[in-house]
Amino acid sequence: MKRAFFALLAGIALLLTACGQAPAPAAPAEPAETAGDTNPVESGILSAFTTRDLEGNILDQDILKGKKLTVVNVWATFCGPCLRELPELEKLSREMEGKGVQIIGIAADVTDWNGQVRGELLELAKEIVSQTGVSFPSLIPCRDLAALSGVQSFPTTIFVDENGCQIGGAYVGARDLAQWRYLVEAALEKLS
Repeated sequence: MKRAFFALLAGIALLLTACGQAPAPAAPAEPAETAGDTNPVESGILSAFTTRDLEGNILDQDILKGKKLTVVNVWATFCGPCLRELPELEKLSREMEGKGVQIIGIAADVTDWNGQVRGELLELAKEIVSQTGVSFPSLIPCRDLAALSGVQSFPTTIFVDENGCQIGGAYVGARDLAQWRYLVEAALEKLS
């Protein structure tokens, strides 16, 4: 009985924290809340931060300099759609490198509510990055990363300019390479 009760609780917790996967649209879609809007948001949500990547390297907002567009993908180790999307984002990263586009991941669940790194999840995140072939940096969350403040589902992806200002709205749910390519190309075209 106890085992069934705890299994039920675990199932409910999973449903409450489950990541969402966007249904694959027939044509790639823009975020509903800001469809067509690629003007920078006034405040630089990534304009001032210092954190480490999964390997312990210190990174700050200078990582954005010289890039027309940075795709910031917030993912979690427990999120199946996130893990399936990471190789697609790696392909996108390679394709878009010459166009001034970079991708940065944020492994959202490797820290606890107090900002302390959770060693077992850090190791799991490193393993996931290795297994999925991801070469772009995945950051450890910190209080400076204002981009995390509105994230309620995984994966959530935003675009920022070289000053850390958000471009358009947030994209919630996983997408494939063709959909990301379309969205990035559209953002680049409107930014030119």
